[in-house]
Amino acid sequence: VFCTAIGLPGNIISIVFFTTSGIKASRGNVNKAFFNTVYILTAVVDTLICATLLPQIVSFLRHREEAWFGNTAFCYIWGILWEVLPYMSVFLVGIMSIS
Repeated sequence: VFCTAIGLPGNIISIVFFTTSGIKASRGNVNKAFFNTVYILTAVVDTLICATLLPQIVSFLRHREEAWFGNTAFCYIWGILWEVLPYMSVFLVGIMSIS
């Protein structure tokens, strides 16, 4: 609950900040525009990771009822996101570290 309560607003603020600073950076410096794009993508992925915790939180607060997990299509999409997003986050952090 704490991760989502802090992570969602913090990452949304980061997205807004890097989007507005990215507009200024894209006017001249290509390197700065690239890094802003990487930061925006990292914040978007982290926001999605925090958002994928919401169904688990709802299920936990309802004493382990199915809640959203009763829907097969939702489970399928959630499972894909839950597997792919952490890898994307690690990849983007690696890109930031290398460059």
